[in-house]
Amino acid sequence: MKKCEKICNWLCGVVYANFRYPKTFVKPEVLTLFCGSVMCVKFLRKMSSIVIPEINSMTIGGIYTRDKYVGRIIEKCFPQKVHTLQLCSGTNLTPIRILFPQLMKLSINVKEIVNMSGFEINERQFKRILAAFRHIKSVSIKRSKFLIPNIPNLSLALNNTKIKKLNFDFCGKEDNSNWKENPQEFINLIKGISKSPQLTQSLNSLSAINSFSNPEQIRLILSTTSLSHINLSL
Repeated sequence: MKKCEKICNWLCGVVYANFRYPKTFVKPEVLTLFCGSVMCVKFLRKMSSIVIPEINSMTIGGIYTRDKYVGRIIEKCFPQKVHTLQLCSGTNLTPIRILFPQLMKLSINVKEIVNMSGFEINERQFKRILAAFRHIKSVSIKRSKFLIPNIPNLSLALNNTKIKKLNFDFCGKEDNSNWKENPQEFINLIKGISKSPQLTQSLNSLSAINSFSNPEQIRLILSTTSLSHINLSL
């Protein structure tokens, strides 16, 4: 553990020098953190006093259900601006609630793209995620489980949205939302999206690859909604 502590101190010193003395050190374009590592968790805690300015990409992986403090730790070391944010669970699905308040608070710091993978997301959370990230171009929620028994009301939640791309690849697999056997939840999701006039105008691409046993049925359903004009990948 002493060796781990020394490595954490050294890493924090390097990060601090990068952002405190930019003329001397090259500012990194990418920051990748793995929450499943003891050393990385210690590193995150020590970084809480460091202000990170704008970076290109931030990836946070290995987010597990047992990491109940991960949201607070991420909040303290989140950059002032980031072009692309990627959040990945561990090997199993993780409820998005363990970092949901911080994700909503920090969403304004994301400039263009958010990619999430391996989370459980209910109807209310899905609505708030789209609303919080309505200022960016691309929202991807892959390999995740949606719990959407009703049509979400997005009619007023996405005013002035700039979202052009939505991605739900692999969400329909059996271990996730199981849309192959229960396509109604995906239909509810699509009907909710189609009820937002602003989103239907800005959206030009929707992907849900490897999620359905009968993609043509889904294409037919979408053709009857206000999303019939978008590029669809199934």
